[in-house]
Amino acid sequence: MVIKLAIIGIGQVGKKYAKWIKDCNFNNIKLSAVCCRSEKSKQWVSDNLGKDIKIFFSTKSMFEDKEVCDAVIIATPHKEHPKMIMEAFKYKKHILCEKPSGVSIGDVKRVNTALKNSKLTFSMMFQNRTLPVYKRLKEILDLKEIGTIKRIYLENSRYFRTHFYHNSSSWRSSWNEEGGGALINQGQHILDIWQWLFGMPYSIYASIPFGKYNNFLVDDEVTMIMDYPDDIKAVFVFTTGETPGREKIEIIGTKGKVIQEDNKLFVWKHNISTDKYRKTSNEITANGIKTSYEEFIFDKKNNPHFDIIQNFADNIQNKEPLIVNGKDGINALMLANAAYLSAWKKEKVKIPIDNEEFELWFDKKRREEYKLKDIINDSF
Repeated sequence: MVIKLAIIGIGQVGKKYAKWIKDCNFNNIKLSAVCCRSEKSKQWVSDNLGKDIKIFFSTKSMFEDKEVCDAVIIATPHKEHPKMIMEAFKYKKHILCEKPSGVSIGDVKRVNTALKNSKLTFSMMFQNRTLPVYKRLKEILDLKEIGTIKRIYLENSRYFRTHFYHNSSSWRSSWNEEGGGALINQGQHILDIWQWLFGMPYSIYASIPFGKYNNFLVDDEVTMIMDYPDDIKAVFVFTTGETPGREKIEIIGTKGKVIQEDNKLFVWKHNISTDKYRKTSNEITANGIKTSYEEFIFDKKNNPHFDIIQNFADNIQNKEPLIVNGKDGINALMLANAAYLSAWKKEKVKIPIDNEEFELWFDKKRREEYKLKDIINDSF
């Protein structure tokens, strides 16, 4: 069986998906239709995808054509994702959704509840989970190769963005249209890897200098301190305003340490846990601990998105385990919403956050932005 796939949204991201599905040799999936809003997008489809691809201007008309697709990729602006997911499931379509799963955890909770017992496939495009360096890092942690985690530090400055980028679409970089800034966009990939590796913290304190590098009211940098059980502290630093950028995770355990930098891993392993050594050693320092050291360099994939797309199709057809269960998307979003709430309140917040409180603050920020939008646009 060949799975017929439709793409909802033919913007910058949707165009990429359309070309990938059309031009690449996926085993069991083909592009059958697109849903777009403008004549310009329709012309792009005709020019680049050929006449065999059906074009619809509304999801309703597309879904009512029962034979046109078995599955969809949702590539619309963020705030439309929950509505699109619910509509697609109503019509019994499998879904691969771009990140994030929404802009508010309340909407995503309702989606997850509605889909709880569904037999349809729901995945998300968190393609970084397929990268060999992260897969090996997760294996090290799952197998406790460096013992019990005691401290975590992440720094990511890879996603430098210009004013041209922020102005490239009307919905970008705003509370009203995008639902936030860096954390709700590029940061979702980093936060997904974070929760995939370490699980969810029980509290967060976030410091966010909103509009540090840009004349807008959303975030382009964040520093978070997260609390985990057993006094484990974790620091998360993410910025879109620095270059040269880097990607680093440092994890300290009782039996060693691991550092990930881009596609490299540096691993130290002790012959004895620091907890045991601290209690039993006659030394006054760590001199009695013997430590081995290894370095690993992993291949960089040309396009990790392909693995998620193929896995999505294989799950539909053969029930292959999903690399990303779409219901997990709420975790990265929860971390972003919690960071915003903490920064607005200037205090630590507990996880899971109170969504009603978040919505009150969120509405306040949207109103403030709306009142200031003419001033911001004139001076950007």
